[in-house]
Amino acid sequence: MNKKIKSFTLSEMLVVLIITAIVVGLAFSVLTLVRKQIFILQASAEKVTQKELLENKLTLDFHRYGEIKITNDDSVIFKNEIDSVLYTFNTTFVIVNKQDTITKNLHHIEYFYKNRSVRKGKIDAVKLILEPKKDVLKTLFVYKMNDATDINELQLNGF
Repeated sequence: MNKKIKSFTLSEMLVVLIITAIVVGLAFSVLTLVRKQIFILQASAEKVTQKELLENKLTLDFHRYGEIKITNDDSVIFKNEIDSVLYTFNTTFVIVNKQDTITKNLHHIEYFYKNRSVRKGKIDAVKLILEPKKDVLKTLFVYKMNDATDINELQLNGF
């Protein structure tokens, strides 16, 4: 009358628990690596998005406004008959109309008017050198096509 009940032994149960713990530990370590990679990709995408946003805003404003000048406080004002936009460049960010802030580390800014570097007055192009990374500088160059009045002025000055 000896009835044997089929069951697992204690050693078999311990082996299953140890294997389960190893698999769960590996899953958590892989999950941690994936989360780190996602964070790195997200930060990289944010930097690219900020650069493209700045380039798009500057390009649109260079073509939308007829008069572009450097103000006394090293800001750039874009004007036309109806509206104006003020860009304030800082080393870590760009402020547009004292409202929008675009985060970009600026290494150097150079302004141009009629292919010459200028510090004050009218401009028709801007060169931004952005955050050096691994000794590689990213350059952003935005310009506008001069209209007929500017071209006529160039011809009068002998160019």
